[in-house]
Amino acid sequence: SPGVADIVDRPEIPVVRVSERLSVVPAGRLDGDPMGVLTSNAMATLLEHARQEYDWVLLDTAPLAVLPDANLLADHVDGAVLVVSAGAT
Repeated sequence: SPGVADIVDRPEIPVVRVSERLSVVPAGRLDGDPMGVLTSNAMATLLEHARQEYDWVLLDTAPLAVLPDANLLADHVDGAVLVVSAGAT
């Protein structure tokens, strides 16, 4: 199904309404240029639209040490939650 990876090629945002209080935008296709998508004007537009439309916008990224996704999106967010050890507090 369409998702974030497809926003460069499509003008509409592929929002999936899960419930009355939760909507998600799936990742989309796995091929292509993920770094290009994350740094694109289309991604900045998507995040700005989400900021205006929703009370809370959460971005889930790959671990910091594995891929640069979180670093590429850092300029577009107000804060971050860093998971150091899954399943522990």
